[in-house]
Amino acid sequence: MNIMSFLFPEIQFKLVVVCSKENEYKSRMVAALDQYRRPQMSFDGERRAKTYLSKRYIVDKPNAASCVDFDSVRVVKSWRAGVGKSLFKRNMVTALKEKLNVNEKKHVVSIPLCDRTLVVDEVLEVLLEHTNPPHVREPRIFHFDISHEVQDGVDAFLFQLLVLGCLSHTSGNVWRRSDMDYYIIESMPLLARDSDTDKQVGKLKSMHRCLEILPDVLCRSPKESLDIFAQHFPHDFSVTDLLFDENEYASETFQTPYQYLRCYDRKEDFTDIDPQRTEGYKEDCLKILLRHCGVKDPSWSELYHFVSFLNYQLQDFKTSAFCKPSLEDILPGFPLFVLKFMIQMSRDFATRSLQISEESPIDMLKHQLLDDVENNEGLPHPYLFFHTDHDSMTFLGFIIDKKTGNLIDEQTGKSLEDGIMEPTLTEDQPTLYHGLIRQSVNLSKKFDSLLRSEKIEQLCKVMGINPPHDPDETYELTTDNVKKILAIYMRF
Repeated sequence: MNIMSFLFPEIQFKLVVVCSKENEYKSRMVAALDQYRRPQMSFDGERRAKTYLSKRYIVDKPNAASCVDFDSVRVVKSWRAGVGKSLFKRNMVTALKEKLNVNEKKHVVSIPLCDRTLVVDEVLEVLLEHTNPPHVREPRIFHFDISHEVQDGVDAFLFQLLVLGCLSHTSGNVWRRSDMDYYIIESMPLLARDSDTDKQVGKLKSMHRCLEILPDVLCRSPKESLDIFAQHFPHDFSVTDLLFDENEYASETFQTPYQYLRCYDRKEDFTDIDPQRTEGYKEDCLKILLRHCGVKDPSWSELYHFVSFLNYQLQDFKTSAFCKPSLEDILPGFPLFVLKFMIQMSRDFATRSLQISEESPIDMLKHQLLDDVENNEGLPHPYLFFHTDHDSMTFLGFIIDKKTGNLIDEQTGKSLEDGIMEPTLTEDQPTLYHGLIRQSVNLSKKFDSLLRSEKIEQLCKVMGINPPHDPDETYELTTDNVKKILAIYMRF
């Protein structure tokens, strides 16, 4: 009644029965009132309903959970997976703990919804387990993670819980929404053509219309965020859109790779790196990370995996004596040489070969199975692994041509990168190649030509196994097999 009076003040409504189309055939009440059915009204109702609900969800209580946000209900959505929805929830939980000093296990309830049909009774059984006594009023966060696969029952559930304010169980139990609580609805909406327009040109809207009228924020991908920073706004842009999270940007995980890659691009020394100091600005950081991560349009999750792996490798890079500026005369250009391999390894180990996400249709997946595996996994990848002493390292999958300085794939003999080192033309020439030879690092010897005991020794140095141990003498230690072993080791 309040909603309709708000939308149409000139009409005197006496009784309005609202029923979801999804389940109307189950209701005898709806069948009995069918003669009073009215056609769906076409009006600019979504915007007005959203304004009304936003005002209704404002809670003026400093000890309510909504103190972490403007409203007590928030839909956090995105058009693809891995772009920050879970991060938003984590930030809200952190803010609640800091402001009201609550216990996360007791005051945060997360309910994943994954089945095709949302069954209210199943959700209520979980909620009823967290029912407080009548005299207890404490702030809590309720987080509903609605999977992309959920198609039926979403609107009815959201309308009952967040608009009407209560859910009923078939057993007679009722859950009432408290103004002390904060509700987060995490969703990647299913899209459908607007039924009010021509199907050929109709605007794409969320299939679950309740997601359109509730207060929401939209998570943007790194590439979209970069466009917005450059004042290139998408058609559905809003000032509430979530871009590059401030805490993530200032964290060591992002700052360390960003500062190193910036020096790498500028051909500067790596002497003024301080991850505790927030350098640069977000737009420049995103430009550099997107240029090096190896994915054209990555999700935040993929970009995070890239910088996280690179940051882990850079910890060894910083402590290794061989990468210190003091050894520049002995190993000229070696830090830059090592960093190139670390960037390549971070691309390979931290990004998936197949762009599989929860929104990918099966035909796209089949196409990628044919194309991406051939294009990505079939390419040779040279690697550099630091040992557990955080100082020395092992090279795998390549050799260096002494005369040209080219990086050569040891299996195919093809050049992977020309001139990665300065060519060594004379025996007394002070090049990086000669410097490594003096440190007992022979970059012209193929891994497959080593004795099995030498292969085991190199493998154990990376894994920190001392003394070296061969667990299975029947297993063939080819370059490809060793790469797979180390790939598994490095991921964990």
